[in-house]
Amino acid sequence: MLHSTDSKRGSGAGQSSWVRLTLAGTLLAVLLSGCVVRVVYNQLDWLTLWYVDDYFEFNATQKTQARELIAHTLAWHRSTQLPRYVTISRTVHDRVGTPVSAAFIAGLYADTVGLWDELLRKVATDAGGLLRSLSDSQVE
Repeated sequence: MLHSTDSKRGSGAGQSSWVRLTLAGTLLAVLLSGCVVRVVYNQLDWLTLWYVDDYFEFNATQKTQARELIAHTLAWHRSTQLPRYVTISRTVHDRVGTPVSAAFIAGLYADTVGLWDELLRKVATDAGGLLRSLSDSQVE
């Protein structure tokens, strides 16, 4: 009988430890994911150039133009778009624990897609001159 009680007690302690471990792991994953996003975002200047370098053989002048274009686009994104991402995040945060309607989700989706569309339009417009300067042999 004593053995049975101890085993139940041990099982509960094991479950409690497991729950704590799961919560700690989840919290760590969330914190690290935010950290990873920040690290990657702050490295987008060279990461973007490295990525597009796989598609285009830039000459020295074009590479300089690409660096300037990327720097300009990132500055624009930081000053105009990140504040809007913060607004969207705060809106979601404020709704945690409350019922969420389909209209609310649709609005978030529209806002997010709108930000993405603005970024693509900005890049397409700004990169046009650089892309037109490429010869056929520079495009892979």
